[in-house]
Amino acid sequence: MCGSTTAWVAAAAIAGTPQIRTGFTAWKLAKGLYILPVLFAYTPFLYGDWVVALEIFLFTLIGLYAFAAAFQGHLETDHGIAMRLLLGVVAVCLLFPQQPLLHWGGLIAFVMLYLWDRMRARKLPVNPSDIDT
Repeated sequence: MCGSTTAWVAAAAIAGTPQIRTGFTAWKLAKGLYILPVLFAYTPFLYGDWVVALEIFLFTLIGLYAFAAAFQGHLETDHGIAMRLLLGVVAVCLLFPQQPLLHWGGLIAFVMLYLWDRMRARKLPVNPSDIDT
């Protein structure tokens, strides 16, 4: 615990950024490290067959992507608090151990949200000043 704490404190000191904000950003980036041990403990990921392990892996991968979108407020476009909360609920459904109904419902909801967001991203006008030259 002490080693990880000193890492973000040192990074904040080197970068000259606020320590709490840097620590929260480090936590957001490392959330997969907190979720994976839970999956090892509460799912047959390690002792199941390869089909079960692949299913758990894919749902976890999509769930972590949904969590990242919820925390950052950006899937393909920027989102408000309502969409972020919805993505968080979808992520929890995808990551909840051994609940196939929640997994498949979360997957369908995530795919629908993602496709809706892709269509929305195509309709947004491009600002010429945003393009790097």
